[in-house]
Amino acid sequence: MGGQGYRNRRAPKTFAAASQMGCFHSSFRAWELVISPGDPPPLGHGHSNDQAKSKLIQVNSTSARLNVGGDALLVRRMKAHIYMGLAMLLLGSVAFSGCSRSVAAPEAAAIVSADTNATIMIQVRFLDDNGKPGPLTSTAKVVKTDAEWRKQLTPEQYRITRGKGTEAAFCGAFFDNHKPGVYTCVCCGLPLFTSETKFDSGTGWPSFFQPVAKENIIEHTDNSFGMNRTEILCARCEAHLGHVFDDGPAPTGQRYCMNSGSLVFAENKHLTDATAAK
Repeated sequence: MGGQGYRNRRAPKTFAAASQMGCFHSSFRAWELVISPGDPPPLGHGHSNDQAKSKLIQVNSTSARLNVGGDALLVRRMKAHIYMGLAMLLLGSVAFSGCSRSVAAPEAAAIVSADTNATIMIQVRFLDDNGKPGPLTSTAKVVKTDAEWRKQLTPEQYRITRGKGTEAAFCGAFFDNHKPGVYTCVCCGLPLFTSETKFDSGTGWPSFFQPVAKENIIEHTDNSFGMNRTEILCARCEAHLGHVFDDGPAPTGQRYCMNSGSLVFAENKHLTDATAAK
């Protein structure tokens, strides 16, 4: 249009269209009239400079209002996208958890806190009057607090059974015992060994080639002190008894090396003493 100061910024043709597109910003005007002093009114508009300036003010004012409205619309749309993204993320995580491979629940732990008052049943074998193992019998695990164990046991018994200690060789009460009978757990009374499987290992600790029943003991890997050993525990109360080694006599080839402090001996004339027989 030559000297009449009229420029088209290639914006949407109407403010309404621009508003729907949400593309207004504070530095953008859909149509801008630039009036220089002394310029004639724009061709075809029939306005004076003052009138043109008035129109310019009205246009800029309207544009500013639309700019504010456009920014608010943009914010609302951004919030909508954010909320939709969060919703999709939540739904995706729920779907993934529902489709993930199910894992079987682990069995109940062998030891439970005494504060829970939970009862765990296990299967063991008790001995009859003749010292022979009976059928599998259900019995509750014995769970006590540390204070209760300390009250029940002597300091040495506590150190060995609850603290996994070891008594000095050739100092225990039963390493040289040759009487027939049954060796039970000092903590809970569960029968563990008999004199019929006892042998003289020469180690200074009471040794047996097999327990009363495999159900009455627990084997646990012990890597303490830089050694790889198999720890033996009482199945009913988890008392530490000793260790088992693969250097025992026939028929098992195993040596259950026990601490005298973890055992109680009860003489039984119906049994024989394997060490005395040799």
